Amino acid sequence: CDLPYVDNVLVLKHNIFVTYRKSIWVITINGKRYKGPLALNDYLHFLPANVSINAVYQRPSEEIVMFANNKIYMVDYPSFQLKNGWPKTYSDLNFPAEMRVNAALVTNRGQTYVIFDGDSVALMNECDMTIREYHSLKAIFPGIPSSPTAAYRYIDGSLHFLQKRQYYKFNETTVRILERRYPLTATGYKYLTVGINVKLPCEITVVLGDSHGKEMFLSPTVWSELIEHKRVILSLLQPENTKGKHAPSPIYIGDVTLHFGRINSIPMLRLDSTSSRMTLSNSTVVNLFNLEYCVNRLISSFDNVSDIINKKYSRLLNTAANVNDSTNIQKTMYENEYFDRNDIIDCELIALIFGPN
Repeated sequence: CDLPYVDNVLVLKHNIFVTYRKSIWVITINGKRYKGPLALNDYLHFLPANVSINAVYQRPSEEIVMFANNKIYMVDYPSFQLKNGWPKTYSDLNFPAEMRVNAALVTNRGQTYVIFDGDSVALMNECDMTIREYHSLKAIFPGIPSSPTAAYRYIDGSLHFLQKRQYYKFNETTVRILERRYPLTATGYKYLTVGINVKLPCEITVVLGDSHGKEMFLSPTVWSELIEHKRVILSLLQPENTKGKHAPSPIYIGDVTLHFGRINSIPMLRLDSTSSRMTLSNSTVVNLFNLEYCVNRLISSFDNVSDIINKKYSRLLNTAANVNDSTNIQKTMYENEYFDRNDIIDCELIALIFGPN
């Protein structure tokens, strides 16, 4: 590419759209054919002349959203026609009047983030196109330097960030440190994990998982309430208490709903959350509750080091932000005066967060 850098990249099914200043290129996914450069307002007739696009993304509902000259455009796809009632100004949607939008993208979890003013991030509410909450760039996308010039999600689900000609690939998978895993079945097909999700602030989590990669996250509060309901739950899973009777009413614990039922006449417990579902047999539930004291002890220990992890992680993020060559990040951190090779927190943070993706 002969361009000094690109302003935006948008991946839509079979094509990649690239913009630079007042021009646009359309490239097939396989890279064999491309069209352009074309004038932006020739391809997108609703844009005024001499305009450049600050950021662009595709909503989960497939409309395209563009930020250009302090206005927001909502565009139908695949017709590329401007939707009625658009564009809108920042003030129409209660955006900060002076915000400078750097990039925008939708993650694999369906969350829309707008990066602005270099190192600030707004989480969008796609229902009414307003800002739900604010974060720092390093809290949401650790390791990505400030002021990215573009961001996009590729067809394989990977997140990419550009800073002029520098390229970064972001691993969206949650990184967990100080993790302990306990099998819930003889084969380990289902398991329970306790660890600390690395973010700012960090988050202690209890995870129910299986060997297919399915995971359900329980907060320490939900875990504690689950333990409080232990006797009731175990009672409702006894065959003699449920045979020939209607299924017991669900039990609601935080954002988790417990349903009782049968599979092939065997009592089962199904846990439903907003993002996942896990079904456990009576014996698996017994094994789960037998871990009560181990899990409680781990949660207490992790709670004691949460502030330390936040400080160490924040310091590492600041170090990473000052490294120009991303391939040297780990080496720089290991040579930093604050790195303690005898501290498992330091070692796991650097190896798991800033290691090869």
